[in-house]
Amino acid sequence: MRRTIEGTISRFSYEGLPYTFFVANKGDDIQARHFEGRLYEPEELAIIARHVGPGASIVDIGSNVGNHAIYFDKALKARRVYVVEPNPTAIELLDINLRLNEVTSVDRRFIGRGFGAKAALAEVRELYPNNLGAAELEQIPNGSVQIESASVALAGLQVDFVKADVEGMEIDVLEGLIPLLLEQRPKLFIEVRDVNRPAFDHMMAGLPYQLAATYRRYEALENLMFVPNS
Repeated sequence: MRRTIEGTISRFSYEGLPYTFFVANKGDDIQARHFEGRLYEPEELAIIARHVGPGASIVDIGSNVGNHAIYFDKALKARRVYVVEPNPTAIELLDINLRLNEVTSVDRRFIGRGFGAKAALAEVRELYPNNLGAAELEQIPNGSVQIESASVALAGLQVDFVKADVEGMEIDVLEGLIPLLLEQRPKLFIEVRDVNRPAFDHMMAGLPYQLAATYRRYEALENLMFVPNS
């Protein structure tokens, strides 16, 4: 039996396309933008749109309430969007938003799971009441969330582009992605905290990729777009 979630529905247009989002918390960083009639992180979405053409197969690691996944479906006309989201609170809203927008490309097989360096168990920790996107995964022996290597989970699937927003787990996620990056050479857009940047840069230096664009929205982290070397 589904629980009742109180909230409001926000409908608006962005770049000539209609969007509909359910807003359960007007104070939440992402949902507040939807309530105001805007998509979250439009500058980051614009960077992605410049590098990812229509018909791409996309992996959205850290889908939250669906802001990016729904944009990928509508604006980028993605062939497939694999949503990856472990947080039950976010999943409830993500499912509502996917239905409201009648998306056709989204694949839910990785809902309730997380990607990391290797197989493990974890628990979701929601740190701030008005920032659902800041929830973190804490690896513990009896956790309810299954973590697995992205390359293992995605084996046999075509991947053209990976977006990762994983709240400080970017080193683990990148380690799990390396076999996939070497085999399929998808483009990569990833949020990296400054504290993790030296280790991240060291790992990327050993891969056949080049940095194509950056955007810093917050003081302590930066979004990076990587494309494979020609």
